[in-house]
Amino acid sequence: MKINNLTTRTLSGAVFVAILVSGIIIGYETYLLLMLIIIGLTLNEFFNIVKKSGVAPNFSLGLIAGLGTFISFFVFAFGGYQDVVYLAFPLLIYIGIFISELFRNKSNPFTNVAMTLLGVFYIAIPFSILNFLVFLQFSNLDGVIFDYYYILALFILVWTNDTFAYLTGMAIGKHKFFERISPKKTWEGIIGGIVFTAGMSVALFYLYPHVAPLGKLGFSGLTLQVWVGLGVVVSIFADLGDLVESMLKRSLGIKDSGNIIPGHGGMLDRFDAILLAAPAAFVYLMFMFNQL
Repeated sequence: MKINNLTTRTLSGAVFVAILVSGIIIGYETYLLLMLIIIGLTLNEFFNIVKKSGVAPNFSLGLIAGLGTFISFFVFAFGGYQDVVYLAFPLLIYIGIFISELFRNKSNPFTNVAMTLLGVFYIAIPFSILNFLVFLQFSNLDGVIFDYYYILALFILVWTNDTFAYLTGMAIGKHKFFERISPKKTWEGIIGGIVFTAGMSVALFYLYPHVAPLGKLGFSGLTLQVWVGLGVVVSIFADLGDLVESMLKRSLGIKDSGNIIPGHGGMLDRFDAILLAAPAAFVYLMFMFNQL
């Protein structure tokens, strides 16, 4: 990698991380705004790249459905999980996507509907699930508390896996992991990512009581073993998320999903791991919460 490209990649990456972390930790207002921007840009990017295959996704209703899904999940979680009807609102938009295709006069109408809904399910729903990791409800607390620690930890674990899987693979990688989809991935890189991500989860466990809002209120959090398990789960599904996006790009014959982030590609390239890691982490944490 040339020095200029490395400098561009480093600077843009630092700005990207700073914006993301700041938007999460300042408060739920900036968190909401940040996520809506990310979902909107990522959905728009997804619809643009699938359009190259001859499909005509419904950009406007797809964006409304994606943003509406996140807002519905946000309101439901913010309100203390009191009224499930908020989660039903996006269904009306999903139905509208089918009906609108009657009037668009486009070829392959059901493929258009399928790709529009795929964008929502692939991108908007995983991001929407993050609301259940930031608005936490406990029997000894009145209502919910905005706790950024779990979502921030999720991003840190994904970044750790991505960084050390790459470095380990570059240093000692010999055995191909999934050559048909991603020729550069190796088993050594995958294992290195898991090991270092599990190690980062140990650091996050010890940091939690000193940083997280609930930690300051005396909430004990998860055990060390559960944190290590979370690191392993996130690492595995982050790699799978990367492979899924690589499969999408290969099927469309493109290298990057976009160029919005200099040196890093598009929004899908930056958040592909989160799209599978977030739902997997949520299911894992909910299961472990019930076991504690």
